[in-house]
Amino acid sequence: MSSILNRVCPGLFLDSVVLMQISRSIASLEGVDDSALMIGTPSNLDLLDGAGLLSDSSRKATGGDLIIALRAKNDATAASAMAKAESLLEQPVVAQSETVDLQPRTLRSALGNLPDANLALISVPGDFAAAEARKALRAGLHVMLFSDNVSVSEEVE
Repeated sequence: MSSILNRVCPGLFLDSVVLMQISRSIASLEGVDDSALMIGTPSNLDLLDGAGLLSDSSRKATGGDLIIALRAKNDATAASAMAKAESLLEQPVVAQSETVDLQPRTLRSALGNLPDANLALISVPGDFAAAEARKALRAGLHVMLFSDNVSVSEEVE
């Protein structure tokens, strides 16, 4: 009998490309049937539910939460795969040849360190994306918005 295991990580947001890479890595493990790492937006909860990956414990996740969801052949395999997923989430996402000294948490701190920047790449939960894009536009930056669940009216704005 297969085992469904979910973990909700409150307040954790990572780029969707990173989440897809981790998900693919977990799904390739022996005995793992499927896996997904997604932000807990209503549409993503529906996707997880439709794929048979959502447990009751994760149904109350929000757009500020990360959900790790997997289905494996048994409980032991599911637990091992979950431990691997959590381990991958803790690893820095930096190529070996790169160094990262600057990791600004706000637009203001980024511009303080890179005053000649002319582009803001925004990848935050959809609930916050429009506000961050407006801040960047007011600062005179070009904006590339890479976020899900942004309403059409906010995109047009």
